This record gives sequence, C-alpha cells and structure tokens, in this order.
Amino acid sequence: IPDSAEQAFAVLRQIQNENKYIQRIAVKSDHEISFLRCEQIDWIESEDNYVLVHSGKHTHMIRESMNSMEQSLNPAHFLRIHRGILVNVDRIREMRGSSLILEDGSALPVSRRMKPRVKEFFLKPHIFF
Repeated sequence: IPDSAEQAFAVLRQIQNENKYIQRIAVKSDHEISFLRCEQIDWIESEDNYVLVHSGKHTHMIRESMNSMEQSLNPAHFLRIHRGILVNVDRIREMRGSSLILEDGSALPVSRRMKPRVKEFFLKPHIFF
C-alpha cells in the first residue's frame, strides 16, 4: 500500500476510535437536563458513588463511577492523574512538582503512582492542530 493510502487508513482508524467515546454528557439541574460537551470539562473528581464534573465556574454532580467516566472519555483528551481525578489535558497550563496547574489557576495533585504515566503522556510526541 502506498504511503498516502496508509496515511488515509490511519486517519480513518483514528476517526473510528474517536467515535467510540462520548461527545457530551447529560447534567441535571433543578427541573431540566442540559448537555455539556466534553471539551467544556476542565476536570472530574470522584465523590463516593458520584463524580463532580468541573466546567468553568460550574460543578455538576453525576451518578457515575470514575472508572466508567474514564472508559467513556477519549484518552487523547482526558488523563487520570490521581485515583480520584481525571483532567482535560487541553486545560493544563503547566506541571509544577507533583501538581498540574490548569489555565484557571487551579492546582490538581498528581499521585506518586500516576506521576510516571503523566510524564510519559506529556513527553510523547503529539500533533497539535
């Protein structure tokens, strides 16, 4: 197969893989259900049998396990940095010691167990658009 055809197949495989992850999540508030696009999520933390989804100044509680959320979200965009924290990698401004600093200034702890995984994620080559 010529290189251009292989590249085309690689792009198609990537699109197929992207489509298996959720694009939006439903969040309930008072008497309505709204939809939050995944790219609007800053970070997610576990809270007993729920997850707290942080998006800008808003926090939404969803009855879902952290493992289920991690499986549903695209790993190219969301990274587990702690047993109870998933972060949108597009929101990360810098890594300082054992913390990730987000664009809004929030500092999220990176666990010792996850630190090698986090460093590996940021050291591997990425294509940015």
